[in-house]
Amino acid sequence: MTPIAVSINTSRRGRSVIAFTPAQRLEVCRRIQLVGMRYSLLVCCLVDDHLHIVALCSLDEAGALAQAVESSITQVLGLKPGFGRYWVKPITDQKHLETSIRYVLDQARRHQSRSDLDHHGNNGPELLGGRLLRTKRGGLVLPPCREVLRAHAPKVDLDKLEKLLFGDAPRVALKNMPAAPGGLAGRDLEAVCREAAAVAIGLPEFPPRGGGVSDALAALLLLVESSGFAESVDAQRMLGVCGGSVRRLRKRTVPVPLGAAVRWQLEFRLSRREFGLRR
Repeated sequence: MTPIAVSINTSRRGRSVIAFTPAQRLEVCRRIQLVGMRYSLLVCCLVDDHLHIVALCSLDEAGALAQAVESSITQVLGLKPGFGRYWVKPITDQKHLETSIRYVLDQARRHQSRSDLDHHGNNGPELLGGRLLRTKRGGLVLPPCREVLRAHAPKVDLDKLEKLLFGDAPRVALKNMPAAPGGLAGRDLEAVCREAAAVAIGLPEFPPRGGGVSDALAALLLLVESSGFAESVDAQRMLGVCGGSVRRLRKRTVPVPLGAAVRWQLEFRLSRREFGLRR
């Protein structure tokens, strides 16, 4: 019987860390999703020295997917993951599929790893609308994993998936944020906001130009100026642009999925900081 999905677990020889920086983890996650598109990849998670993948493909295709992922990480990033073993398990019913999705996204907690608190190395943000996928040419697309999730695991509770990423912190809407969320204000708050907007388009930081950069900056400006901490930041300094550019960005129409991704990243980062401060 052809499984409805397969779960792939790979580990590095010597069990050493595969990706060290947020930029590397973002790019590894991006490459896995690009390679996995032809295999209907659903969820993936890189945790320190190993990787989990769930995809809607056959057992025969699972080996090809694992090898393609290792090759892409090696050739494109030069990280030389050197996966020593592949474990492949068929997923043959809906309940097992739903459990596997939660299991993969919960890997950091299970392994007590704190190396990737912002979840750059897994596609949970993509599944929840918090990050768009950069194509090979640098453009932005809706992550295919979202459609795979809707089509093949429609009963998965997205609120529960989000809780796995947020941890104990409740999600606070931007409009309800205090003037100094998480004790941050001025340049410190601006840096967190800017990083959130960059990660929403799959980048660790903003380049001078590129696909989606202007839209992401416009979304950030709109969201921050309507938030509870608008008076705590300087728009020009936060965006790294002149006053004229700020005025032009205010007039820019932002694509809805991109605006939603920037909002998610802002609330994700600031809600956890605020919760940690209050606790």
